[in-house]
Amino acid sequence: MATSSPNYPLLAIPASYFLGMIPHIYGGITLRKACGGSGWSNADPRTNAERVKSKVPPKIYAKCERARACHTNAHENFPLFAAAMIGGTVAGLPHSYLTFYAALYLLLRALYTVLYIQISRHQYSYIRTIVWTLGTSVSFWILVKSAMQ
Repeated sequence: MATSSPNYPLLAIPASYFLGMIPHIYGGITLRKACGGSGWSNADPRTNAERVKSKVPPKIYAKCERARACHTNAHENFPLFAAAMIGGTVAGLPHSYLTFYAALYLLLRALYTVLYIQISRHQYSYIRTIVWTLGTSVSFWILVKSAMQ
């Protein structure tokens, strides 16, 4: 029986999804700690941030809002990345090629996540935009390469 190595490009799809959950978890935990749990409701979690806003220092609230926006952005980018990895696999792009670009995408998304949450000054926000552009370009590149195969 032959052994095969894991299909890392396809495994990168759930990894990307869970990477996108990190800012959501971080923001929720940070807000809950900052308000001492007062006003927090698991029954209506999507309104927690607004409900506890007055109980949280403005800088912490702003950071949590950036985490929420980062989470949303990750899930907006997720279908494109998943399509790229599946398309590249179906098109028969070399496994090592797809693995490299999957790892590059995940690395760029991780960096983007840190930058999005930590950068609060307008002039530095363009660093985040550059990283986002590079990460999104990876998915487009794989889709184009797949179509040209």
